[in-house]
Amino acid sequence: MKLSKTLLTIVAVVVFTVFAGCDSQGVGSDDTVRVTLSIMAVNSGPAAKSASSTAEVTAAKVLLRTIQFHARDLDEETEGVEFRSDPLVAVLDLNGMPIELTVAEIPFGTYHKVSFRIHKPEDGETPPDSDFKIGESGNERFSVIVDGMLDGFPFQYRSSKSMQQQVDFEEDLVIDETMVDVKVTLLVDVSTWFMDDDGNELDPTDDSASNTSRIDQSIRESFRIFKDNNKDGHAD
Repeated sequence: MKLSKTLLTIVAVVVFTVFAGCDSQGVGSDDTVRVTLSIMAVNSGPAAKSASSTAEVTAAKVLLRTIQFHARDLDEETEGVEFRSDPLVAVLDLNGMPIELTVAEIPFGTYHKVSFRIHKPEDGETPPDSDFKIGESGNERFSVIVDGMLDGFPFQYRSSKSMQQQVDFEEDLVIDETMVDVKVTLLVDVSTWFMDDDGNELDPTDDSASNTSRIDQSIRESFRIFKDNNKDGHAD
């Protein structure tokens, strides 16, 4: 009799564990798709907005973190699906080649935007690239590092600002069971970084607060995003 009760108890525990495991993971536990996020630079030259511009970007890298995909059915106050939380360095290829940043699984859904942080390291943080932190003070930690030429002379611009960014898909990104591997690309137009909204040139060697604030804003506004179905990384 005792053996029977013990056996029934074991069976009950096993059955409960199986069903509890199913409920905790849910029907959608395997309903995810592998998404590859890349970044691609557009560098159409200083004439992109104004023929008077003489600043040319020759190298650039950005420190990113807290990348999230936001589903259409969530309100604006709800955090998105975490894609990558740790900092990563995006080194831009100015020849227009897409560079893979990170890969993650995201659940089925309809996504309308991606958010991320253009990240300035914190005081005690060690970034993945030492160029982004040369000291502990606020003006010795950077989120964006740009090398270029201005009137025939080299310059380096380093942004000391963290910037939260959200970019909308032109068409919703639908992730469902028909997909196996989705490629998404961040497009960055570096030719606009030293231009304001009116097409006026911004001097990368002018470190005044008003000038650097406008440059940082231009950098922040230079990002777009699209689903990439082509092998060469170009948009549909």
